[in-house]
Amino acid sequence: MFILRNVCPEDLGDLYELSKELNTINLPHDQQALTKIVDFAVRSFSGEIDPLEARYFFVLEDTSNQKVIGTSMIIAAHGTPADPHNYLRVDVDERYSSQFKRVFRHDTLTLRQSYTPHTEIGALVLSPNYRGHPFRLGKLLSYVRFLYMGVFRSRFQSVVEAELLPPFLPNGCSEFWRWYGHKFTDLSYKEADKISLKNQEFIRELFPRTPVYVSLMPKSVQDVIGAINPNTQGVARMLRSIGFAYNNRIDPFDGGPHFSANLVEITLVRDTFHLEVSDEILSKSSMNIQPETGLIARLSPRKGSLFKAVPAYFERRDGRVVLTPETRELLELSPGETIGATSFPIQLDHKPKE
Repeated sequence: MFILRNVCPEDLGDLYELSKELNTINLPHDQQALTKIVDFAVRSFSGEIDPLEARYFFVLEDTSNQKVIGTSMIIAAHGTPADPHNYLRVDVDERYSSQFKRVFRHDTLTLRQSYTPHTEIGALVLSPNYRGHPFRLGKLLSYVRFLYMGVFRSRFQSVVEAELLPPFLPNGCSEFWRWYGHKFTDLSYKEADKISLKNQEFIRELFPRTPVYVSLMPKSVQDVIGAINPNTQGVARMLRSIGFAYNNRIDPFDGGPHFSANLVEITLVRDTFHLEVSDEILSKSSMNIQPETGLIARLSPRKGSLFKAVPAYFERRDGRVVLTPETRELLELSPGETIGATSFPIQLDHKPKE
């Protein structure tokens, strides 16, 4: 069985091992940095952190060996007057020549800043040993964030954005940065990425303020602007299926595309519901021919656990939700307690028992 929950200090060892797989800004292979991330996330879940600064870090645990095998995150608010969001706007400049009787269209990139906060999703990492799992664990890691946003809408901004990875060179560096960012900063991609963790002032001060014509770039660079990494294509399909779309913005470091959606129009958020747990039990003989599946979340704290969700079968009857004994046990739920849930098709490893 797999559980999705808020991160805890006890997860640090597993997270350090997992960070070897994808050493990123949100999951660095650094014990001290990870400790700070976990501490901040725990205080975010508990409400100790200002909602505009909160970061919610989720983990996926394989209960068969009590090991964390994946992570995902929500940054509640990104882009403020104190720390603006930097991006490159992809536009088209059209020119017409009456002499040649021809229209010329040129893609351009223009550095922009956003001072209006948006919510950002990211840090989705799944252990290679669990990729391709029949229960689609990456989907669960992604969807738990939307369940949480649906349950606690007031904690998040009206627009949600996702930054997708572009194709990279075999050495892990960016072809786009090598031609674009490096020319204006004299920094390597990895140096710039590390510095940006603390301060991105150099982007606003050193990058061109006027539009840059993409046609002046080598073909190899043009091909990666707004392109999606082959390993991220599934994420892009998932985001589109729940209401996200490419917003003509790219990352100023690597040229990766940005997707966005209005919070209330994301299907998983829109369809999230709250119901009390019924005193009935969902069993093979009592359920409908095809019960609903999705994520069920316990919202009340238990033994230091502030949020926990599991993939489960359930039915809505007479204004209440009917659960299996296994789901009740995993979430430590009693009849009359309120759960949050979102419904979507998913394969589970068990059928309700008699």
